[in-house]
Amino acid sequence: MVICCHDLNDRHNLMNIWKKLGYIDQIHDTHIIITTYYCDCNGNWWGYYNPTHTADHKIDFNMILPYSPENAARLIAEAIRMEEMDIRHERRNA
Repeated sequence: MVICCHDLNDRHNLMNIWKKLGYIDQIHDTHIIITTYYCDCNGNWWGYYNPTHTADHKIDFNMILPYSPENAARLIAEAIRMEEMDIRHERRNA
């Protein structure tokens, strides 16, 4: 998990671009990035169980959350739920 900080005074900052393009309704000075990895028995790494991605490997902007302990716990709980229910966003990582 990474906390990404944004300079909202910079018009080229991703948060401002996402707002301008209509991907998000509200800008925040931080957001949480969560990356999950799964290694299969053949040694292949997969990006399964990531709640910040959609099934077609795009950003799920509904899950781009500002940092707080509660939002971090929400993302972790969702990743665990996805693993328990075997909801996979199958993206292979080299």
